[in-house]
Amino acid sequence: GLNGFPLLNETRYFWRVRAENARGEGGWTSSNFTTAANTTLGAMRLDFGKVPRRDTAFGMLTVRNLASTKVRLVGEITTSNPAFVCESLGNVEIPAESSLQVRVRFVPTVLETISAAVTVSFTAEGSRPVQTQTIANRLLGRGGALKLISPAPDTSVIGTTKLLAVQVVNVGDREAEIIRLERRKGAREYSFRADVDGKAFIGVGDTTAVLLRFTAERTNAASIEEIYCQATVDTVTKPLVEYGRAKLPTDVVAKIGLRAVPENAPPGSEVMVEIYLDGLSDDDRARLFKSSIPSFSATLRFNRNVLALGSTSSARPIRNAAPNNSSQRCAVPTTFWNGTSAVLLRIPCRAVAGNTDATALVLEDLRWGDGTLQIADVVEGRFTAKTSQAGGKRYISGASAGIVVLGVAPNPARDVLEIAYTLAKDGFVTLSLVDVRGQEVGAILSQVQPKGTHTLPVRVERFASGSYTVRLSIDGEEAHTQQIQIVR
Repeated sequence: GLNGFPLLNETRYFWRVRAENARGEGGWTSSNFTTAANTTLGAMRLDFGKVPRRDTAFGMLTVRNLASTKVRLVGEITTSNPAFVCESLGNVEIPAESSLQVRVRFVPTVLETISAAVTVSFTAEGSRPVQTQTIANRLLGRGGALKLISPAPDTSVIGTTKLLAVQVVNVGDREAEIIRLERRKGAREYSFRADVDGKAFIGVGDTTAVLLRFTAERTNAASIEEIYCQATVDTVTKPLVEYGRAKLPTDVVAKIGLRAVPENAPPGSEVMVEIYLDGLSDDDRARLFKSSIPSFSATLRFNRNVLALGSTSSARPIRNAAPNNSSQRCAVPTTFWNGTSAVLLRIPCRAVAGNTDATALVLEDLRWGDGTLQIADVVEGRFTAKTSQAGGKRYISGASAGIVVLGVAPNPARDVLEIAYTLAKDGFVTLSLVDVRGQEVGAILSQVQPKGTHTLPVRVERFASGSYTVRLSIDGEEAHTQQIQIVR
């Protein structure tokens, strides 16, 4: 007789046979055959869509037993791509013509579409051998270059303005420029306005924010919006949920704004940026201080070619190394208000001179301790850097104004770039060249230098054509950056 043995699926086999008896044996007869695909199990396709690179997404894969008898899974369900990982189930049974939900984790590491097959080992009822079945192209996903972080769900009083900041993170391989950010769908009784002021650039691995102004026009309804962001490297959407409510007796409504004191000053001058309350009566101010938690946190933005944070400021800069980025975002940690002044906080800054004279002062976000303060409107400030009395504009930068950059020329450069600067004091000076990905490609100088004027020739012929940023620091503090072009 024939001895049975397990056959692999979709495999070609060759065979031969001959007859034998007591009178002798016949000739060999040979042929071949290919086994069919095993259709014991099936799986629905699971598409994760676009997931920001290195983020984690979860989904449920449906595995179905197509046979008329139950099967028992053996070992792990594996995938052909390590970006997809199935949860461990053990030796679970799937009844005849029934389905099993398997949790799958997806972590993309590349910026492209990824697919994978799943492989399942099992035994069928009444059959001892372990069978293995591979189901092709069951898992699908794509790594995205942008990530949106929407604000936490919040509640606004009808008719007031809620400041919301959508964080945009560049998880790609190159600098990104935000083209637009808009609402795609939602209830008409809620209005959103996205402010993309000019060009917004994001360095690799960095974050920027787009300001949203949210106004509720009715109560007891949630507004489920879809925020759409388009940039040069990718597009991405994200849900945003906000609520409206009626005004409570404990609510205090006021305008809030930013202003510079003075509103204009020459480069090198000290400037105070104030966050202030407007439209509050003395009674409202006292009630706000006594009946609420008088603390707040905020995020603000200005042009770093016009203003720089002072060395004594409590606000901390938010990194964005994109060479084309001109915005300086600052985070104000939780700060307590004294209850007596309309000014919530004064932030020391210094006027600098760059490729523009004026900057808007933008409040991206302000959160009051317990939500008692409701914002009726937001007033943006403005600051202008005047021409210095010495004549012309000097490049003064850094919180301590320790370096005055006199010139970076020629620009574009081909072989040699000359950088001239004056140190106000002795200091440890570092000078480097950074490419468009934010990576340092050349360490030009790193040494202690005496105060005074210095001229440094820099040979750039070894660098490829393109945009670069010259980064100059003193005592570990970035004092000046300037974009240059290298041509061949």
